[in-house]
Amino acid sequence: ENNISAGNNTAKAKVTLISGDNIAKNYQLPSTPYELLFSIGVDAPSINNLSANSLTYNGESQDLVTTPTVEGGTIYYAVKDITPLDGDFTTTLPKQKDAGTYKVWYKVIGDENHGDVEVTAMEYSVIAKKEITPVLEETSYIFNYDEKKPSIASWTNIIDGESLTLTTDYTLTYENNLNAGIAKVSVALKSDGEVAKNYNAIAKMLG
Repeated sequence: ENNISAGNNTAKAKVTLISGDNIAKNYQLPSTPYELLFSIGVDAPSINNLSANSLTYNGESQDLVTTPTVEGGTIYYAVKDITPLDGDFTTTLPKQKDAGTYKVWYKVIGDENHGDVEVTAMEYSVIAKKEITPVLEETSYIFNYDEKKPSIASWTNIIDGESLTLTTDYTLTYENNLNAGIAKVSVALKSDGEVAKNYNAIAKMLG
């Protein structure tokens, strides 16, 4: 009895001697049937296909880890730089929108036949910044003794609906922009810009 599941119930084996057996007929048990007790310990839960994702910013919330297959319990997740507390965990697959490096933790609460998996740190999940290229309003000038300071007209590869604002999200630095020749505009995105923090930009040459 109770010889499949682990838990608080003790399993039983009932022994009954066969009266017609030539040997058994000479013996008797303390009771009929006689019960022998044994225990069934819990097994460890099985966790498969759980790994950190390597992503690129796309303007949407993205899963930081793959969706695992868990047998024998329920998996919980937390996203914290330090060891999370019990209240930090949720069964929802962790998601983030902004570019960055995220530390994901998990634990498993086993069912009646399986033990728990202690709080475990995964490899860092990364959402890389999206590469964008500035497009200048003007790319060709004639020398006239004035410094040329073209502004950014648009950005290639930027997410639809997002835009960058000068001084708020980026700064422009000009080099060799007075005399005839090749001028350079250095574009620096601000890491604290609400939009710019999710992008990388390259310098732009002027002809």
